[in-house]
Amino acid sequence: MGRLEGKKAIIAALSRELADDASIGDAIDYLLYLQGIEEGLDDEEAGRLITQDEVVEEIARKSAKDVRATIAEIRAFRKGRLLEGETIRELIDEGRRF
Repeated sequence: MGRLEGKKAIIAALSRELADDASIGDAIDYLLYLQGIEEGLDDEEAGRLITQDEVVEEIARKSAKDVRATIAEIRAFRKGRLLEGETIRELIDEGRRF
């Protein structure tokens, strides 16, 4: 699909792609879809895209950071806390005996 320029091309695309009983909402959704494609093409032309591998690496990096922070929060939370007179560590150790 190429870029749509001009109202006749846009109306033709709407007529071609939407069902005969399409609503105004359907038309708006399709126009937003087309707008997203246009923006993606503009981003590609401007060199503003990143590869899937770069996205995966970024997610992995942020996830690892979040996991480390969460572990630190859990350790800080449980430090010195007692459950029915026993520390969490004592309960864990007792659970391992069974």
